[in-house]
Order: sequence, then C-alpha cells, then structure tokens
Amino acid sequence: MGLSEDLTNYVGIPLCILGAIAIGLLARHVSSIPEREKKQRAIGITYPWDKWQILVVTVTLYNIFVFYAVVARAMESTVETVLDLIETLLLLLTIGLWVYLSVTDPCIAKTEKSIGNEYWCRFCQAYYDGEKRKHCRHCKKCVIGFDHHCFFLNTCIADHNYKQFMTVLCTYTGILLMQVVTTAIAIHRHIQDKTGSEPFGDVGSHFFLWTSLILSFPSFCGAAALLGLHLFFIATGTNTFKWLKQEYEEEKLRAKLKAYELEMTRGIEALNPVPAPTEAESMQEKVVSKALEDSVRPGVTQVQDVVITETDHDGRA
Repeated sequence: MGLSEDLTNYVGIPLCILGAIAIGLLARHVSSIPEREKKQRAIGITYPWDKWQILVVTVTLYNIFVFYAVVARAMESTVETVLDLIETLLLLLTIGLWVYLSVTDPCIAKTEKSIGNEYWCRFCQAYYDGEKRKHCRHCKKCVIGFDHHCFFLNTCIADHNYKQFMTVLCTYTGILLMQVVTTAIAIHRHIQDKTGSEPFGDVGSHFFLWTSLILSFPSFCGAAALLGLHLFFIATGTNTFKWLKQEYEEEKLRAKLKAYELEMTRGIEALNPVPAPTEAESMQEKVVSKALEDSVRPGVTQVQDVVITETDHDGRA
C-alpha cells in the first residue's frame, strides 16, 4: 500500500465525510436565517448564500475533482477521450456563465425621476421604468421583466438575462449527463481491473467514483426536469411567473366556487327543510323496531303482525 493510498484511506475519505457534514450544517444555518433579517442582495454571490446554491456549488466542485483525478485516468479509447473533451468544454462555458449571472445585478431601469404611480415601488421607495415589474422578496428589490428567483444561482432571472440562464441550464445538464456516463464507464473498468487504481488505491477510487455517481444522477434528473419545464414555457409563450400566477388564480377560483356551492346547498336546505316525523309515525317506527328485536331473540321464530292505526284524542282506535 503506497503513501498516496494510505493518505486517501486514513485522511482523504474521512475529510470528505467531515466536509459533507460541515456543508450540510452550513446549508441548514443559512436556511434558518429569517427573510426579514437579510439585507438587500446586490448580486448572486452576496452573503448569505442560499442552501441550494451551496449544495450545487459543492457537488459541482466535487465532481470536477473526481472527473480529473479519477475518471479521466480510466478513459483510454478515442471515444472516451472525446467525451472528456466535451465535458471540459461544457464545464468552461458553464463556469463562465455562472460567474456572469452571479456578479451582474438583475435590477435594471431604476430611476430617480417621478414617472407615475404605476412605476413606483413602496418597498424600494423608487421608480422603475419598465413593464412586468415584480418586487422579489428574496433579493428585496424590483426586477423588470421578472421570470423567477433562481435559488441555485441566488439571483433573479428576467428578460434581459433569460438567454444566459437557459444556456447555463443546458450546459450544466450536459455536464451532469457526461459525468454520469463517464463515471459509470470508469467504475466498470475498475471492477474489471482494466485500469490502475493509482494514486488513490482501490478503496479510495471506488469511494470517489460511487459517491460522484450517487450525487450526479439525481442532480441530472432534476436539471433535466427543470430544463424541460422552461422549454415548455418557451413553446407556450409564457414564463415562470405567469404560469405560477395563473395556477394561483385558478386555485383561488376553485376555492371560491367550492364555497359558493356550499352556501347554495345550505340555502336550498334552509328553504326546503326536511319535515319532522309525526307522533303516529314515530310510534309506528318504535313498534316495528321492537318487533324486529323480538324476532331475533332465542325461542322466537315468528314476528307477529303489528297493525298501527291512528288514535283519536280519547285514545280509542
């Protein structure tokens, strides 16, 4: 067992586990901060980060390490080398777009001029010259052409940066797909001993490969679902905010209709009350019930015929 393998087994793997616990505690801490205590966000990397932003960045950095330190060493054929190059190009493009979206302010068209009450935001105490304005409660500022607040980037997505967002979503989905495919190939080669386990040893290599695959596959499924949803929005000519608002309005309408139907039912019952049974009908029901009870007692085989007639006020039949 070499020095690198010893360091991996006794230092590297425990540090990875402790790091994962620390990241989980950090994500839990930032998610527990109340929104009212957070200040206005200038850009996406402004502290505090969102928990999903922390988790995505952590998983991406870990996958980059595993890819270049373990997976790339197992890629030998020409096709596998091409896959490595494709993932590298996608990675560079994704990092560039992530930096652009994270350091640019989505809040534009803010003006100090008085341009009308419809352009005034009482939260920001400012005017915004533009349509489809929405005050984001996470960023605590208005965004023109608002689409949604992305928790993975921790910034607002609007009309002016939507193309960059879709591009980074496509490239990141491609990276996760390449990571799943290449990691599965590397695991297959390590199981069949077709590649060396240096420099991390057999245990360390399998630990890194399997953890990367476990993290990458559900991440790919989530990114692909999100990409499909936004492609649906583009095809139907809507956006996230309009779709969510429409769902909200439809839910309110369904609740109003249900309440209206309930009130109508109560009104009909109030206008047409069910008549109470008469004294003769109540007596007849009691006698029939008593006869049925007697019919099921031991030793009783037949129910006597009971004839009920209305009585007069003197009690005569």
